[in-house]
Amino acid sequence: LHRWHQRLPLKVWSRMVKICKGSAHQVPSVLKELNESAPVIQRVRRWVEALPSTAPKACILDLGAGFGFLSMFLSELLPCEKVKE
Repeated sequence: LHRWHQRLPLKVWSRMVKICKGSAHQVPSVLKELNESAPVIQRVRRWVEALPSTAPKACILDLGAGFGFLSMFLSELLPCEKVKE
C-alpha cells in the first residue's frame, strides 16, 4: 500500500482508501477488495509457483470490470521472473 500511495495520483489513492457509506465492515475499499480477491490471488500464486523453470513467462490477462484491484494485487505479489509485465 505504501508504494501505491507514493506513485498513484491523489484522486486514485483517495478512491482506494475511501470508506463507502453503508458498508457492512466500514473498511477502506482496497481492503474490502483484497478480502474478496484473496481466494483468486492464492490460486494464481500457486499456479505461477508451480510453473516449471523452463516455462516461458506467464501472461495473465484480467478481463474483469471495475477499478482493477485484482490486477494491481497480482502485479505486486507475483514474481517478475515468472510473469510478463
